[in-house]
Amino acid sequence: VPNGKFVPVECDLQDFESVRRAISVIKTDYDKLYCLANNAGVAGTPDRATVDGYDIQMQTNHLSHFLLTAELFPLLEAEAQETGDARIVNHSSIGRFHTANNSLEEKYFQKNGGNLGGDSSSVMGGACFQRYFQTKLANSVFTYGLHDRLLIAGQHNIRAVCAHPGGSDTNLANDVNLGLLWTIFMKGLGPFLFQTPEDGAMGLIKGMMHPDAKSGVLYGPKESAMKGAAVPTPPKSFETDLKAIEMLWRTSEEATGVEFQI
Repeated sequence: VPNGKFVPVECDLQDFESVRRAISVIKTDYDKLYCLANNAGVAGTPDRATVDGYDIQMQTNHLSHFLLTAELFPLLEAEAQETGDARIVNHSSIGRFHTANNSLEEKYFQKNGGNLGGDSSSVMGGACFQRYFQTKLANSVFTYGLHDRLLIAGQHNIRAVCAHPGGSDTNLANDVNLGLLWTIFMKGLGPFLFQTPEDGAMGLIKGMMHPDAKSGVLYGPKESAMKGAAVPTPPKSFETDLKAIEMLWRTSEEATGVEFQI
């Protein structure tokens, strides 16, 4: 965007009041919004509650994004009506395939922060990462739920898109104690397994900017690959499960205090 301008808005995703203040600033300054990219995230954090009582990872990675999307949706509608194109892009990860039971669990969406398994940080089985995997599955389930509701409402000018970065060499989990073996593995093989942050961002950017990006599609390295071009990735059945979508929508509305109807 050659003539674009970067305008920071303070928004602490671990505090719903901070998110609401950010929403108020945006609504005051802008009457239309082309794209809402729900990209911010944390991983492997301790089993602690936010000021609102929810798990740190779930509130940061999903619940506050749900609140932003619901409250800023009228601005997206205004853009879609004027230009025929507005977008919501949620950033998931291959972690969505690693929840304990290939399903969302309601307890992670409730005020159970600090009581969700403790601080074991084993990458595949530890509670820290099981909480993270729940949030990343929530991102894709939220996207497919949004897409379904947009279709039912006849709103074809707002696209709900999801992305995953594959293995991206960022500092997301730099402060997490992965244990000696995993640390050696990641330090030794990480450069060969992971792609650059720039390449990892291609799915997100495609969802935001590419004219052919489709609603209801997840873009990223093929299937659960760690590297590669951002291509359409078919959903698993548990990502489009109607009961999972209903549970996510209901508990997210309860947590944020908003009724999100499309």
